[in-house]
Amino acid sequence: MVRGRLGRTAALVALGLAAAGLTAITGAARAAAVAPGPALTWGANFYGNLGEGTTTHRSNPVAVCAIGASAPCAAELTNAKSVSAGERHTLWLLADGTVAAAGYNTNGTLGDGTQTNRTTPVRVCAVGAVAPCASFLSGVTAVAAGNRFSLALLSTGSVVSWGENSGGYLGDGTTTSRLVPGPVCAVNGVAPCVAPLTGVTAIAAGSTHALAAAGGGVLAWGSNYRGRLGDGTTTDRPSPTRVCAVGAAAPCTSFLSGVTAIDAGNHSVAVAGGVAHAWGNGLTGELGDGANADSATPVRVCAPGTTVPCGSFLSGVTAISAAADGASFAVVNGVAHSWGSNFRGLLGDGTATNRATPVRVCAVGATAPCASFLSGVTAIDGDSHGLALIGGDAVAWGSNTRGQLGDGTTTNRTIPVRVCGVGTTGPCTSYLTGVAAIDAGNTSSAAVIAGPPSADLGVTLTATAPLLGTTINYATTITNNGPDATTSGTVVLTLPAATTNAASATCAYNPATKSAACPIGALQPGASATYTVRASFGVLTTGPLTATATRTTSTPTDPAPGNDTATAACTAITSLVIVC
Repeated sequence: MVRGRLGRTAALVALGLAAAGLTAITGAARAAAVAPGPALTWGANFYGNLGEGTTTHRSNPVAVCAIGASAPCAAELTNAKSVSAGERHTLWLLADGTVAAAGYNTNGTLGDGTQTNRTTPVRVCAVGAVAPCASFLSGVTAVAAGNRFSLALLSTGSVVSWGENSGGYLGDGTTTSRLVPGPVCAVNGVAPCVAPLTGVTAIAAGSTHALAAAGGGVLAWGSNYRGRLGDGTTTDRPSPTRVCAVGAAAPCTSFLSGVTAIDAGNHSVAVAGGVAHAWGNGLTGELGDGANADSATPVRVCAPGTTVPCGSFLSGVTAISAAADGASFAVVNGVAHSWGSNFRGLLGDGTATNRATPVRVCAVGATAPCASFLSGVTAIDGDSHGLALIGGDAVAWGSNTRGQLGDGTTTNRTIPVRVCGVGTTGPCTSYLTGVAAIDAGNTSSAAVIAGPPSADLGVTLTATAPLLGTTINYATTITNNGPDATTSGTVVLTLPAATTNAASATCAYNPATKSAACPIGALQPGASATYTVRASFGVLTTGPLTATATRTTSTPTDPAPGNDTATAACTAITSLVIVC
């Protein structure tokens, strides 16, 4: 069920990538940051959560409608970066850092300030906005859809939440539902909270609880039924609490550390030190420690083939997911593993046998007992069914009662099958390719197709002036926020009209336009380049001196032009005194 996913791989969660323009991914955002692309959905559509304008279930992938469109939609949502499918609603993180939502909206699950279900996407309102909202949530780097609540991680490292809150799922210190986003409290905050939660690098939303990764540890809030918050108790928490270390007892004085991935279903999972950990519900084996019992603090997941008590543990884990239907998934060396409930083939091992310790998921087309296994996996997720991403191809297994496997049927599958391509009907012979992100809802699925290569170039401009003189030194910095490398481009520095001359080692000055054109070369994601220009002014110059730097061209396309311009203001006080 999860959620959260960076932009949200429950799959690979690389914490701390937000600063480079990448999404810290957990549960629902199941893939590294990619160029924004088309959004697809399939499966159950009771409340319009597929976002295609109807409430008709779909056993083949369909395109999601654009914001504001109505069925039959002529315009489609084509700028999605990641997706999170909840039990009854779906969230999409868009290229501009805003969020779209569709589906069930009782108690404000969609965050648009109303309680009206939506069959096509609507924008999530800004914090504190009132419907009809004129301002919208922005600066978002990851989203997570729970059962009837939602989370978003902001570029500031803070978290906002909205929707149903009867069990404290919103983490704001109350049990009051919210129709628009509001801040999650700091650890152990008491309402009204005066300090927000900060320093968060990843989020996940389960059925009735939420997780956040911060400072190498895990924070949890909401329902603590059967110990899913991992604090050693079963006491619900309306604000974040720290997850205990393995073997700790409440009140805990040591806490889980070295965490690189998290996810939540009806239990919780994390990767710490490369080892899979789990806590909470455990009666169907979803904790993977062989005990078939609940645990209110984390336990290590056993290695495949070990016997209880386990002496070796599942290590080298690069992706992890908690399915709300009582199972867990992980990727080790590119191979998919599963454990827990095997209802309707949820584990994908060709059987219906529950597993208290990990087994490998069978390869597409294999026959039980399987001799070949699902490999080359880069993202994985699960709920009532499993989803995996292999080289841009989506595969699925498990329950298919509402078409959530996307193979054109409603036949349950104990072994993975390929997801059909868009435009197919019924059982298919053409398949979905070019997939960049996946997520499994309760009985639905969602994907984002990789768009064309793009590179978000951010521009900053600083100006400094000598203590006494008639010059200003301008430094224009271009930062590639990804997801792809740049090959070429230009940033133009428009100098103050009073400029008499300018010099630069890297930029070409045009005295007619009082501007300097600076070539942008190859820049890898996360890399920066700085261009310096010295402008001169006459000795009689006084008054404001404003310069503007603008990215005018770049290859590949810049998907986020909002950060393409920067301004620096100085003032000439006297002929020899310029203040910047």
